Order: sequence, then C-alpha cells, then structure tokens
Amino acid sequence: LEIAERIDETRLVASFCTNLGILANVQGQWEKALAYYNESIPRLEQVGQRRSLAETYHNMAMTYAGVQRWAEAGSFYEKSYTLAKEIGDIRLQATLKLNRVKLYLAINDLTYAKAFCQHAMRVFSRLEDHLGEADALKYMGMIYTQKGAWQSAEDYFNQSVNINMEYQHPLGEAEAHVEFGRMFKAKEEIDSARNQFQFAHTIYQTLELDKELKEVEKEIADL
Repeated sequence: LEIAERIDETRLVASFCTNLGILANVQGQWEKALAYYNESIPRLEQVGQRRSLAETYHNMAMTYAGVQRWAEAGSFYEKSYTLAKEIGDIRLQATLKLNRVKLYLAINDLTYAKAFCQHAMRVFSRLEDHLGEADALKYMGMIYTQKGAWQSAEDYFNQSVNINMEYQHPLGEAEAHVEFGRMFKAKEEIDSARNQFQFAHTIYQTLELDKELKEVEKEIADL
C-alpha cells in the first residue's frame, strides 16, 4: 500500500485498502475494516471500477450486519445490488440476496428470508456454484430453525455440511456446524449441540481464526 501510494497507483491503492478491510474484518476489527473500505470507495469511483465498488459495498454491508447494525447493512446491500444489476453480475446479485436473509431473520420476516434464499439457491444451482448453494442451504436451515421445523432444518444443514466437505471448503463447513449446533440448542438437545460446536471448533483451530474460535467457545460455555 505504501509503495502504491508513493507512485500514485489509484487502482492498486483501492484494491489494497479493500483487502486490508477484509483482513481487519476476519480479525474482528470491524471499525478498522470500515475505515479501510471508506478509503477504497472514492478511489474505486475515480478509476471507474464498478464491480470492485459493488463488492466493497457488499463487504461494508456484511461488516455492519456482523455487528447487528441492520439499517446501515441494508443501505449498503442496496447500493451493492443496484450496481450489480447495472453491470449484469448475476452471481453477485444472488450473493447479495442470500446475505440479506440474515437481515430478514433478525427482524423475524421469514417470508422474505425464504423468498430471497430460494432465489439465490436457484441462481447458484444454475451457475453450478456449489459453495454458493451450500451457503444457501445453511440459510434455509436457519430459516426452518426459526420456524421450529426441526427435521427440515436438520436436512438442510446436513446437505450444507456435505457439499462443503465434498468441495473442500472448511470455513463453510464450520459455519454450517455452528448453525446446526444452534438448532440443536433451540431444540434443547444439548449433547448434539455440543457435538456440532466441537466440529466447528476443531476447524476454526486448524484455520487459526481467533474471532470465530471465541464465538464458538462462548456457544459451548453457554450450554
């Protein structure tokens, strides 16, 4: 970043700021992440990198959603979706619809959550984006957990775990195990919940993700 700034490479400065924002986000430093994204945005606008701009808006929305600031998250999801439609990026549109499911779950609007999730799943299936499909299946499990439809939720979580394992995506597998554990916790099946959280804990340890480790350790302690 320092070299790119010194030689005035605006596009590279924007790219590095976005990547540093993603890194800060993974480390749980959400305010630092937003600061980097805000450094990136005017530069992306300056060089006309509309797809990268849409992705950065998306990253900002996810960062706000991660700290449950739903109004800001919704605003940046909308900005990103508008740009994704303008440039015809079908995959990004589906990803944005899927990530908005968490927002609708937070306000208990299961009708919109399910509609957005099903739409995203159809697109990912058509694009043969298996990891996107696995993520959508995880969210369907979350929706049915909130409905108290335990068997449907369990089926979706199992499908998500299996696809993530098949395509060797341990982070996605761990996230599915966490939500699977939360389902068993809601169902008051404590041993099954602990098993799912432990699967996730092992993966997070391997990936050295401290923020996620702390979160799943809290889930286990709460049992």
